[in-house]
Amino acid sequence: MELYNRITKLKYIPALLAGFVIALPSNVMSKLFHSKSKLFLVGENGGVGFQDNGKFIFEELLKRNTGKTYWMTFALNCNTDLKNQCRIGTVRGYYLYFRSAAVFYTHSLSTDIAPLANHIVFFNPLHIEISHGVEGFKKKIQTNLVTNYPADLYTCSNSFEMQIKHDYWKIPNDKLSITGVARYDGLPIQKASHFTPRRILYMPTWREWDYQESSADFKLTNTFKQINNLCTDSNLSNLLQQYNMHLVLRLHPFFQKYSECFDSTKFAKNISVTDDDVSALIRDSDILITDYSSVSWDFLYSLKPVLFFQFDRDEYLNVRGSYLQIPEDLFGPSTTDWRKIPEILQNQILKFDSSRLIKQRDKYFDYSDRKNSARIVEACTDLLDEE
Repeated sequence: MELYNRITKLKYIPALLAGFVIALPSNVMSKLFHSKSKLFLVGENGGVGFQDNGKFIFEELLKRNTGKTYWMTFALNCNTDLKNQCRIGTVRGYYLYFRSAAVFYTHSLSTDIAPLANHIVFFNPLHIEISHGVEGFKKKIQTNLVTNYPADLYTCSNSFEMQIKHDYWKIPNDKLSITGVARYDGLPIQKASHFTPRRILYMPTWREWDYQESSADFKLTNTFKQINNLCTDSNLSNLLQQYNMHLVLRLHPFFQKYSECFDSTKFAKNISVTDDDVSALIRDSDILITDYSSVSWDFLYSLKPVLFFQFDRDEYLNVRGSYLQIPEDLFGPSTTDWRKIPEILQNQILKFDSSRLIKQRDKYFDYSDRKNSARIVEACTDLLDEE
């Protein structure tokens, strides 16, 4: 994506300067008369999509009628029914940025709201980083993003994540707030009395050491071989047919360029590959198989079983690392051998225990009341009131 390329981002400089200059008179008047802006911007995932934490914050702001709220995006045509959209990187987008009271984003200010705006030190709105997943399984790749793109508030899904962001990311506690995950407000909660699994979602995470120049090279990796072994396993297929279930493989976006390697026509029966919307898959699937993906937290919060297939556990922990103690802290059964998955799955189906999952959810999440978006907006409001 071009927004992650420093050179190509230079093309936004003229629009950035123009937006700043146009907003300048209004900002000066606001300072002189101590009037506060009631304008908010929200964006997510590099300006693509309307389904993650940003969506729920945007809808919460609209519901509260706190002021004018705009959705920042590169995909205007994808959300034709969405009001108050603005294209990222335009003069209007920068004008709105410099006139805003606060902006909310999941990845970074530069990718989700206003490229290069962090280089202007005057008339900046509050920056609220609402993240895009729960931290825990993957240690953060060492970058200086927190230093270069400092937020005024970082939301945390739970106490454990707050400790990670303070101890490892070196973010001061006064910039951290335990709010919960905004998109979890829309997750359906599994009822034990109605647990009849029909779809299993398999979502392996990406590994930076698996980037290859060609699909032929990727097919030689252990990652491809392990995923393919599972998807062509006849024993797993027999189990799925026995219980009238279907397993779908959903590749991480960073692995999409190798999607041609996974030929679903060669998969076992009742197993296929999909590129469907992840949010819909999370909502509509009953069981998750993953390795280290943060999607597992979504399933735990929804009280749905998770099976951890960590075929490269030793290598992963050595190269990338985890904030959790693995496998001790996992909230579901785990294995490094794909051959054991049918047996483990059968135990999940026949011995589903929602009370166990409730205990594990309460261990990791401070809130399960579907008021996460409200807490995030209120935390922002509290900061604005302090100014």
